[in-house]
Amino acid sequence: MLLRSARYSIQKAHAELKFADPFHPRDGLGVWWEAVKKSGEPLPAPPPFSGLNTPGEIQSWRQTEPNAVVIVAEIGYIEITAIAPAIIRVRFNPSHSTFPAPFSYAVQPEVAEWKPPAISIEKGETALNISTDALTVRVHYAEGLIDFLDSDGNPVNTDGGGIGWNDDWVGISRTLPADSPAFGLGEHAQPVNLRGKTYPVWARDPGGHYHTSTDPLYQAHPWLVSLHQNRAFGIFLDNTRLSHFDLGDSHPKRAIISANGGELRYYFIFGPQLRDVLARFSQLTGTMPLPPLWALGYHQARWSYKTETEVLELAREFRQRKIPCDTIYLDIHYMQDYRVFSWNKKRFPNPAEMMKTLRPDGFKIVTIIDPGIKADKLNDVAEDGLKKDVFVKMPDESVFKGPVWPGDCYFPDFTNPQVRIWWGEQFRQLVDDGVAGFWTDMNEPAVFGYGDATMPRTALHDFEGRFATHAEAHNVYGLQMARATHDAIGTLRPNRRPFVLSRSGFSGIQRYAAVWTADIESTWEHLALNLSMVLQFGLSGVPFSGADIGGFYGTPTPELYARWMQLGAFFPLYRTHCADTFPRQEPWSFGAEVEAISRRAIEMRYRLLPYFYTVLHHATTTGVPMVRPMLMEFQDDPRTHALDDQFMVGSDLLAAPVLTPATESRAVYLPAGADWFNYHSGEFFNGGQTITVAAKLSDPPPMFIRAGAIIPHWDLIQHTEQFATLPTVHLHYYLGDGDSWLYEDDGKGKEYQHGRYKRTRFICRSDDSGIRITTRTDGKYAPPYDTLTWHIHSPQAISPLAIIADDVAITEWDIEPHGITFRTPIIQRLEIRR
Repeated sequence: MLLRSARYSIQKAHAELKFADPFHPRDGLGVWWEAVKKSGEPLPAPPPFSGLNTPGEIQSWRQTEPNAVVIVAEIGYIEITAIAPAIIRVRFNPSHSTFPAPFSYAVQPEVAEWKPPAISIEKGETALNISTDALTVRVHYAEGLIDFLDSDGNPVNTDGGGIGWNDDWVGISRTLPADSPAFGLGEHAQPVNLRGKTYPVWARDPGGHYHTSTDPLYQAHPWLVSLHQNRAFGIFLDNTRLSHFDLGDSHPKRAIISANGGELRYYFIFGPQLRDVLARFSQLTGTMPLPPLWALGYHQARWSYKTETEVLELAREFRQRKIPCDTIYLDIHYMQDYRVFSWNKKRFPNPAEMMKTLRPDGFKIVTIIDPGIKADKLNDVAEDGLKKDVFVKMPDESVFKGPVWPGDCYFPDFTNPQVRIWWGEQFRQLVDDGVAGFWTDMNEPAVFGYGDATMPRTALHDFEGRFATHAEAHNVYGLQMARATHDAIGTLRPNRRPFVLSRSGFSGIQRYAAVWTADIESTWEHLALNLSMVLQFGLSGVPFSGADIGGFYGTPTPELYARWMQLGAFFPLYRTHCADTFPRQEPWSFGAEVEAISRRAIEMRYRLLPYFYTVLHHATTTGVPMVRPMLMEFQDDPRTHALDDQFMVGSDLLAAPVLTPATESRAVYLPAGADWFNYHSGEFFNGGQTITVAAKLSDPPPMFIRAGAIIPHWDLIQHTEQFATLPTVHLHYYLGDGDSWLYEDDGKGKEYQHGRYKRTRFICRSDDSGIRITTRTDGKYAPPYDTLTWHIHSPQAISPLAIIADDVAITEWDIEPHGITFRTPIIQRLEIRR
């Protein structure tokens, strides 16, 4: 949120400041304005790769562990370690032959406990081959080049120039064939395929809003995913310093990855399926914990809802208008003088009572939390932090102090375990008041008035007792703040699942927080960008993300807002948010027509919540994202590889919302390898074709269901607490062969970790004689309903001879144009004879 209105006129900024709590950054508004201009200063750039030192010829090698080999080069040492059969770690040291156990904020500590895979070593005429069951690492004697081959000896990714280093930079050059896409890198305002540019990996607030030319952004993920001859692989640079990913920019067929110091340590992960690469990357960096069910509901935010009265009125509007909503956000105006962990008692005289009032209507409150602690002797949090020595310091041992919203602030050193505990204790009053979740903002960290809009790179951090400058700690500052916040809520509310939303992060952020695309603009370009950015997050191991619906900066047209509401209904995080100097963006803010469109989009989301929750649970166990590019599900269909305006939610729901203005129809490609049903009309289509579908503003967004799938639905509810009162779950089966899942638990607590869940597998088969559906269940959770409502969708009308549920005949059903509907108790076998 740094400088959110930085590019507004100074007059507008002054007008806002007069209305809001006082804001007096050090040296006045001029520092704020200078920070805007400086925030775009270029970052250090690596030298040409050809000018770096290289290891040279291989001299010898030795096996140091059952799964590791150290190779002695002419200059330096290379360690090759098989972490798993399809995960290889490569390290380089220019001067030492010993490689101590690596420290990483991204890689889970549990990885060190994995059983090492067996490797075989073959000394060839020109290269050393180190092999697992899945991969061969080929190290060429002549120049120390490293190739990765599959188990059949086919190249997956070959060396494009070797390892390079000098006093300031380390890096690698890998081949990037002309037909290979490039994905990942977390957050960049670019199309899904990142090929053709150089991307800095450095967490930075761009200053209020951003464009496609703005880079870097808030998140830093040094992770590249690509395909070669339809086999997927990933490269993770486990280095927290500033890095650059040159993806065919300086050389059209090279991916050059450089870091501004630190150890050269990277992981090569093989698929060959893209979903396998992401699953293995998530095994390495961790999967997200299951959030509360309400996190999948609709969220309403604004900078800011400034008073208790305004919040209560907002909640009443949602319920009176019958627009489902679960969550209301409080931005910085709820604080006293922008001091974190405080309430402005004039604006919010009794926050605990306010949240108690909201609770029967199912509303949760999420409050923003910034890392900057107002440097004020009257601020008890700051004084306690100084006393306990929790803040980042400079080399001269002085506490670093820099201006943010409250003025001069201290910044906790979240890389210190004791500081994380101290930070967690500060949440106690907010949790006791009833705040349900926390939104960590400004955590790049953003600081007004410094050249890179953050603290100096010479600032010092504990770094888990290893000690580091901010140059090394910067990219993980937001990650560690999210970690401290997530762990605090888990401690203070031990029987409830935490919800944390973080603006900044590094690889591994999914273990602690959801993320969003931050201060986007209210433009059609950004509507489309938001889809590609959410897909990028998913391809970077972060399955729970979203965007500010309607745009944070600017005023959307009614049409744009309506289309954004339709798109956002498919994102994991479904949240409207906007800046205070622009008009409000509630679903009813743009007139009756857009209100009706928004209501229908939100209602569709709530009806589909059991499907979304099942897909979310799958993401927490496998790392495969909820929202997926088409090629992830249909990698063998080359026509899906370039599609970036349609996507999959889970394995079975294809969404193709409209991303362009004045659109009445759009083309949708239905991938080969499956048949499809139009979700809204029931019309059946064979796969492998492009069709044109109606897509007027008044139409629901185009959606298709894979044949053979069961898509669970709920009756319409106004908030997720109401699911506990539902008498039935609706099971929509789309004729064909397939397996589907339904995951259920109480949506709140952690008992699911101890078996209190219900997971149902549906095995669906159909032929000319009829339909057979068998269920397999596990878990100890009993859902609230006792009835299943079946909706059988078929290309043709169905006239069943008999319907048998667990050997009991069902005698009543309703015939519909494309199928039948009937009810059963909870059963294990269903047969429809025809």
